[in-house]
Amino acid sequence: MFTHRVYYDIIMDIKNLSQKYYSKSYTNSETANKNLTWVESFRSKLNIPFYSDKKVLDVACGISTLGKTFSNNVYGLDVNQEAVKVALKNGIKARIGDVEKKWDYPDNFFHIVIASHIIEHVVNPDHLILEAKRVLKKNGLLIIATPNMAAWFNRILILLGIQPFFSEVSTVDKTLGLKFTRRLTPLRSPLGHLRLFTLGSLKDILELHGFKITKISSAEFGSFPPVLGFVDRIISNNIYLASGIIIVGEKK
Repeated sequence: MFTHRVYYDIIMDIKNLSQKYYSKSYTNSETANKNLTWVESFRSKLNIPFYSDKKVLDVACGISTLGKTFSNNVYGLDVNQEAVKVALKNGIKARIGDVEKKWDYPDNFFHIVIASHIIEHVVNPDHLILEAKRVLKKNGLLIIATPNMAAWFNRILILLGIQPFFSEVSTVDKTLGLKFTRRLTPLRSPLGHLRLFTLGSLKDILELHGFKITKISSAEFGSFPPVLGFVDRIISNNIYLASGIIIVGEKK
């Protein structure tokens, strides 16, 4: 019988395969430079000041370049050992941990929880949001960034019968089904995307678990060639068509 446990184990195997890609990216200077550019763009979208002392948790932190732009007091949680090693060198209070399980932090402990590009990777997004809610202080902020399933180019691709970006149908090659658009990237390693959200579904799941939406912003793709990148920057001004979604929920 195909049980929930069997399904979960299969998904964990897929996620472990994707960690090989991430382990390489954390020590790759080109990837690090791209990440810095993305962080600058991300922070420009949010009217949240830098706090010297407030406690911030960066979930699936990677090297936590983003977390350091919010506070000097940043904690990090990541399943990837290479990520945690680099984050510790960068002054992050990082530890190895699986966001799919209970987080090893006390209730009402953090002022801000950052969940940047992790919710699309988890089996149980409700668990992630509820754990963030548990460790946040009252009126604390949960910041989520994720690809937009309803991005302008995905709408076109689906009309043409082509697999949408950000979705993955293989544990070997993430570009299967993308037809001619596969030429836009030489990368084939799956990233472990399991869930895709629209703006509406992301708002719904946050509100379901008692968060008040305080900020919504768009994000660009960042991996397009120059011409498509220019088009993406213009169209992504429309949050419903944007490549990515940034949303802030306040714990009531």
